[in-house]
Amino acid sequence: MFSFDKEMKIKDDRPHLVVIKLNYKNNTQEFAIPIVSNVKRNVRFKYKLPKRPSTKKGYVHAINKV
Repeated sequence: MFSFDKEMKIKDDRPHLVVIKLNYKNNTQEFAIPIVSNVKRNVRFKYKLPKRPSTKKGYVHAINKV
């Protein structure tokens, strides 16, 4: 269904927010998806990302679904 670009997963200067534009039947919708770090391991995220140097021990880095 969905795959990440390699650059999006491991690039050092990765953005903190992903903006997606969806065009459907002549309507454009924009979505902003925050990328979060230092979230407790017991919080469920559908799309976990590799740990970053700034991610604390026992925490995860993921895309937050709002």
